[in-house]
Amino acid sequence: MSLSFLEIHNLRNINHTKIEPAPRLNIIFGKNASGKTSLLEGIYLLGLARSFRSHRAGSYIQMEQQKTTLHGKLKSEQSENITAIGFEKSLKNTELKLKGEKIRRVSEIAKILPIQILGPESHSLLDSGPSLRRKFLDWGVFHVEHNYFEVWKRYRRALRQRNSALRTNPRIVSSWDNEFCETAEQIDNFRREYLASLKPRFLDNLAQLTDLEGLKISYRRGWAKDNPLINQLKTSLERDKQAGYTGRGPHRADLVIEYEGVSVDQRLSRGQQKLVVYALKLAQASLFDTRNQSCLVLIDDLQSELDEEHRSRVLQLLSNTESQIFITTTDANLLETSYWPEKKMFHVEHGNIQEVV
Repeated sequence: MSLSFLEIHNLRNINHTKIEPAPRLNIIFGKNASGKTSLLEGIYLLGLARSFRSHRAGSYIQMEQQKTTLHGKLKSEQSENITAIGFEKSLKNTELKLKGEKIRRVSEIAKILPIQILGPESHSLLDSGPSLRRKFLDWGVFHVEHNYFEVWKRYRRALRQRNSALRTNPRIVSSWDNEFCETAEQIDNFRREYLASLKPRFLDNLAQLTDLEGLKISYRRGWAKDNPLINQLKTSLERDKQAGYTGRGPHRADLVIEYEGVSVDQRLSRGQQKLVVYALKLAQASLFDTRNQSCLVLIDDLQSELDEEHRSRVLQLLSNTESQIFITTTDANLLETSYWPEKKMFHVEHGNIQEVV
């Protein structure tokens, strides 16, 4: 699906705006602090009910206003069906709507509106520890494996209960081990299968963006390979009791990316790291094409992220996907998009957004 309509109320410096994006490429241009990133933030909020700019809930609500409200319409690539979605955030409540009905789980919208974000902090995927890389991997698995979310919830429940027992009632720790191990193995299998599909696309993208021959990507599952997890839980029980948490399992996994035997965040320049992340995330986006689905890609401040040559290479990669793309820039002339068949341009000034015809 693609976003065919977006309406924003009271989001940062955007009082009220309506736009009808193109199904493929959308260029958002204007001066710094004009509201370009806020537009991307609105799309992100609509799909995921959280901001990529701040972890503080509701910080994006416009000053002196009580709430932020977003409305969107999704159009199917296979038919003319329109799906309405909505998001409303006040200082006390969050309300999500799908097809006019209130829903409780963000995953219901996230499933039909997969969103990738690339921006000034993209390199953090490589240098901020395993947690972000696990989320990256799980985001991809969530969108291709229908059972993954339910298995993941069962695993997280077993992990929480086991950790609680380690701290408060060690005698019942083992009662959670079977559920923990069963779901851990399923998660590990899902992740491995997904990475097997992602890896060749990632390496192909990387080769088109830059010369980093020899870069390797691998997966560490979070426990030793040569011994069943149930046995490892038993041998590490005393250590886990002392620590107060479970030290083995998928929650300890990592996506390892190395160049010349060294982690890329230690070996590569910041610019090279950004290209690695672009190759990874655009590989994720391209996997949707094989499933008759599309991904929505948000790219913030492209011209400050990459030089002219690499901007051109990224745009070429994007043009080969079925993704709907939103790119912000201070100067639309910096982006060569003449070969794109479907595109729109929007000018942003002081929170006002106008389509340029």
